[in-house]
Amino acid sequence: MSMNNLNAVKQMLGRNNYQVTAFVTDNGALVVYPERVEPPVCAVTRIQYDFVDEGSRVLIFDEEGNLHKDKVYECPHYAQKLLMFAHIIARCIHINFAITLITFVNGENEVSEEDFFEACKSKFYTEDDYRLENELKPIIIQGIFTVFTPMHEEAAKASGILEGFLAIRNLLIGQPVKKEEQNVPQKEDTVGGGS
Repeated sequence: MSMNNLNAVKQMLGRNNYQVTAFVTDNGALVVYPERVEPPVCAVTRIQYDFVDEGSRVLIFDEEGNLHKDKVYECPHYAQKLLMFAHIIARCIHINFAITLITFVNGENEVSEEDFFEACKSKFYTEDDYRLENELKPIIIQGIFTVFTPMHEEAAKASGILEGFLAIRNLLIGQPVKKEEQNVPQKEDTVGGGS
């Protein structure tokens, strides 16, 4: 789809209040998901992603602002933004919303996906975390859009980013991290409709 057509579709969705909009915040992002009246049916949902020392905190609110869930997904600092990214993509897939139609906003301006994620800052990131994030990013993106395989896990292990890889992969596939694989508490939630 050309950029002009993409923008026209985004404008039409906006006029009909059916869009996913992601806003940069001081410590992460706020993403607003639209109501769906056809399966999979879901109400307007606002999800706040905050970067905390333990990982990425996800707060899920309804349209009225009532808090429905507050959970910290433990991950290394270098995986915080990628876990947020994976969660956003998974939610869009769950509600059948094309990820190319997400509107990314920084301040008052619509920005590119790349600029959005660059603007989402974690106060916990070090220079080494940026390097590790850049090594993990292609592995996670490939896995999200294909399927995670042992090859992805081996690549992450060889690069010293297995902990971040497992945190994100296991969140997406709903598999708890095995304590013998990882020194991270068990995870029970997946990203579909309930998280």
